Amino acid sequence: MHRFGQIPTTPAGFLRALGRHLGLRPRLHMADQFEDIREALAHHEADHGTHPVLILDDAEGMRPATLDLVRRLTASELDGEEHVSILVAGTEQLLETLRDPTLAPLRTRFTYAHQLRAFGMEDARHYVQFHVHGAGGPDKLFTDGAVSALFSASQGVPRQLNQLALQAMMDAVVHGLDGVDQNLMKRVLQAHPLYAVPRG
Repeated sequence: MHRFGQIPTTPAGFLRALGRHLGLRPRLHMADQFEDIREALAHHEADHGTHPVLILDDAEGMRPATLDLVRRLTASELDGEEHVSILVAGTEQLLETLRDPTLAPLRTRFTYAHQLRAFGMEDARHYVQFHVHGAGGPDKLFTDGAVSALFSASQGVPRQLNQLALQAMMDAVVHGLDGVDQNLMKRVLQAHPLYAVPRG
C-alpha cells in the first residue's frame, strides 16, 4: 500500500514521487518513468504476493492531466485484469475537477464513489463525544450548549468541528477550566479570526 498525503500536482512531479515510493530509479524522460512505473505496478502482485493499493489523499489539488495520468497508469491491456487499486480522496474541489470533460474516461473506471455530507446536529454531537471518549476525556467535556454553538459555527463540516473543538479545549486549559460550556464556546468563536461574526 502506498499512501500519498501531499500529492505533486504536475504529471512529472507525480511520476517522480510515485517512482520513489515504488523504489524505482529516477529517469530523465517522463515517458521512461511512466513505463517503469506501469511495469512495476503490473507485476507487483506476482513479485510481492500482495495487491498494490495507491491512496491519493488530499487529491483536490491534482490537475486534470495528472488525474488522467493515473488512469493511464492503471489501464491494462484487458479490462478484466486489474493490477492495482486506487483510492482517491479530497474535498469538494476534487469533485469539480473530476467533472472536467477530459476526465470522462477516468470517471468510467470508478468502481465506487461516495460524497461525505455535513453532519446534522445529532451526528455532530455523537462525533464530538466519540472523539472525546477516544482520547480518554470525560463524557461531558462539551456541554449541550457548547455543541450547539460548535455545530452552528461549523455547519456540521467535520474538519471545522475538529478545528473549533480543539481551539475551545485549548482555551479551557489556558483558563484552568474542566470543560467547555456554551459561554466559552461562544467566546472562542467570537475571537476566532475565521469564524467571528462581524460586530454591528
